Amino acid sequence: MGTGNPKAEDVNIVKGSTTEDIKRSSPNLKKKMEYTFVRKATGEALNKGVDLFEILEDHEKVDASPSAELGGMREAISRFFLFFSEKQESVIPVVYPSYEPLSYKRPVIVAKPIELLGTDAQMEELEWVMHGNGFEGQIYGLGNNYVGNLIKSWSGYKLYIFNPPACVFYGKHKNCFMPQGAGWYFVHFVSGDANPISMIRETERYIVESGGAV
Repeated sequence: MGTGNPKAEDVNIVKGSTTEDIKRSSPNLKKKMEYTFVRKATGEALNKGVDLFEILEDHEKVDASPSAELGGMREAISRFFLFFSEKQESVIPVVYPSYEPLSYKRPVIVAKPIELLGTDAQMEELEWVMHGNGFEGQIYGLGNNYVGNLIKSWSGYKLYIFNPPACVFYGKHKNCFMPQGAGWYFVHFVSGDANPISMIRETERYIVESGGAV
């Protein structure tokens, strides 16, 4: 069939691959020559831009012939391509969907929207509000609530609690509450955790664990 020497070539395609991708990746097809791609089994011509992955079966053969006319007859040099699905293990390079240079129709990948909660959003969920250079809210423990302040410094956040329950000064966490005057106490964390949410939860744990110390 044709005047050339038929050559077989294995190609691995993925979703979105077209005949132009095949021509571009093939070492046997001339990049500047137009080719007609035909399914060997059915004789169906494969048009440009058609997603081959959706049409072709695994291991299906496709004939690529030059589209140029020669002496009033179409020259046909038969080349067969053996296609694998994207799940098939193969050392053949993958043919990826392409786009024309300087084209405005480049493929666009749309990411799934996700909700990423930052510090402000997390604090809002705890009903802590922005106050000065930090946040202000309530710290809960032993059936009561206590005013708390988180102040941001160069080393991270520092947590202060106003008039904590007396039991915290006698329990195992008594050294974690340092008086600052006017009823405020700085809360020291052994772990050195500077995450605001963790600091609030740790303070609440300190209060609960100190509940029977008085």
